[in-house]
Amino acid sequence: MKKVKWVIGLIGLVLIGCIIVFLVKNQHHYENVSQSKKPVKSEWNLPKPKHIIIVVVENHSYNQIIGNKDAPYINQLADHGVLFTNSHGIAHPSQPNYLALFSGDTQGVTGDSCLIPFLLIIWQMR
Repeated sequence: MKKVKWVIGLIGLVLIGCIIVFLVKNQHHYENVSQSKKPVKSEWNLPKPKHIIIVVVENHSYNQIIGNKDAPYINQLADHGVLFTNSHGIAHPSQPNYLALFSGDTQGVTGDSCLIPFLLIIWQMR
């Protein structure tokens, strides 16, 4: 048993040594590749936003939020013309909307009943 552990340890050391040699020998290649990348120029002169705002208001209508003292920040934005009145979810109920918000698609989920499909998606994205 001691001999087997010794052999496995020796193989591990040799493998680590090989990886180190490979990384040292190829280090210049990776440095040259990262230095040679030039920024890609866009054909369009698009504005660069300073801020991106994501507002998620669930189960409340416009009339329940605008003018409500329990939503001071959104009402402050509304007072300055930021109303978010043309915003919509892509499905009902909620869970597909959250999946679409974070992954770009509902992932085939159509209800709120079970998180298993969502957990499988996360597992596949690892």
